[in-house]
Amino acid sequence: MQVEEAQNIVKDSSEESLNWHEEKVELLEENKKSNIKIESQAIELEKLKHYVKILKDAIYGKKSEKLDSEAIRQLGLLFNEAEGHSEDEQEELPIEETTSIKEHKRKKGRKKLPKDLPRKQIIYDLEEEEKKCSCGCQLSKIGEEKSEQLDFIPAKLQVIEHVRYKYACKGCEDTVKCAKLPNKPLPKANATAGLLAHIMVGKYTDHLPLYRQAEIFKRHGIDLPRSTLCNWVNASGKLIKPMIGLLKKDILGSDYVASDETTVRVLDNEGSTSYMWVHLSGERNKRAIVYDYQDNRRGEIEVTPMSQTKNDSKRETFFINYRS
Repeated sequence: MQVEEAQNIVKDSSEESLNWHEEKVELLEENKKSNIKIESQAIELEKLKHYVKILKDAIYGKKSEKLDSEAIRQLGLLFNEAEGHSEDEQEELPIEETTSIKEHKRKKGRKKLPKDLPRKQIIYDLEEEEKKCSCGCQLSKIGEEKSEQLDFIPAKLQVIEHVRYKYACKGCEDTVKCAKLPNKPLPKANATAGLLAHIMVGKYTDHLPLYRQAEIFKRHGIDLPRSTLCNWVNASGKLIKPMIGLLKKDILGSDYVASDETTVRVLDNEGSTSYMWVHLSGERNKRAIVYDYQDNRRGEIEVTPMSQTKNDSKRETFFINYRS
């Protein structure tokens, strides 16, 4: 009897141990699944944080900064993730109609260089001993062959010395005269009109910032600080104001005037919108164009009326910087 009870106790213990082992395996498996889920959620959370950072930089960051290609790609994944990960559905595309184009020949070869460009000839001649034929006779010139290459002469700087002779009277020793110095564009600057024009064209036509122009001058051995170039550009802008007035007058004197504005971003004025106006006359052969920058549109209208008679017809023209 005691043996049977002992066997039953051992049997029950074995079953309990087996059940406990199975429960332990199930708990470990659930724990493993939970850990995998937590890691996946952590990765997804970091990804969402990264997307939020990209969006914050795009919305609240400096307007002058551009998103790089990687950030743009990630933004694309944020908004079109479903389309990006879905399988392409096969669609029946409509049959495209083909149109035959008549075959034509294109002109081959490079264009000829302009004839008005200055030319420098380099002569290539045979040596004297090469001008003798194998038969003993002297070779005679019967023609020449020409080929052209386009060359570029880099810009160079030069110093113009203004030498003014002085004269004095040796008799009374009271009179001293000196030749007059011609007017300079900028009285306190040592820049010629040609240099100022070069800087202005580089900045406003070739879109070359002044700090880059300063580096170019430094390569030529001249130290022109950026601040100096800025002062020259500002002073030169005041010099050409009369020319701008003449252009406006020419525009107002034409039969047709077109004006348009576009918004521009200015780094020093990011809080408000600035505007660039362009006004032009309708005559294509001698068209006048005026650009007018305005930093606001506070309801002000600058109007310059011009009443005149042309072709026996009375008309009134207005030059308007519309800022309302």
